[in-house]
Amino acid sequence: CDAQVDCVISSIASNEPVDYPEPEFAPDWMITSDLTADLRAERLGEGDGRVYTLTIACTDDSGNTASDTVEVTVPHDQKSPGKL
Repeated sequence: CDAQVDCVISSIASNEPVDYPEPEFAPDWMITSDLTADLRAERLGEGDGRVYTLTIACTDDSGNTASDTVEVTVPHDQKSPGKL
């Protein structure tokens, strides 16, 4: 209803275990400001790759809220084009 909307990353989840392969570096993400986060580009050796799901929550000045998700993938194969 209002022109002013405040949005934040409210949560981050991963489809792979957080403590693999090096539990001393967990968690694999850090929310660094309202709409930015650092994500670790590691994934299990088997499988299709890691998918991070970020939930974004927005609230306007009248207290109306909405949320949605964004997926960020770390592909299994990270080879550069043209390189073996």
